[in-house]
Amino acid sequence: MATLRFRAVANKSYTIQYRDDASTGAWQRLADVPAAGASRSVDVPDPINSNIKERFYRLVTPAMR
Repeated sequence: MATLRFRAVANKSYTIQYRDDASTGAWQRLADVPAAGASRSVDVPDPINSNIKERFYRLVTPAMR
């Protein structure tokens, strides 16, 4: 398992996406982080399969629908 940690800014929502190849393939949704009234640290677990050798992530704001 991997855990992603980032600082979420107050009143911003986020979507965390991943893919297993840096340049090809569709981005998949890992998690959505709703907006909150104060900035905070957010931990998002990724129960990645041990067969996956590497994974790439991106953080999108505002959260995608």
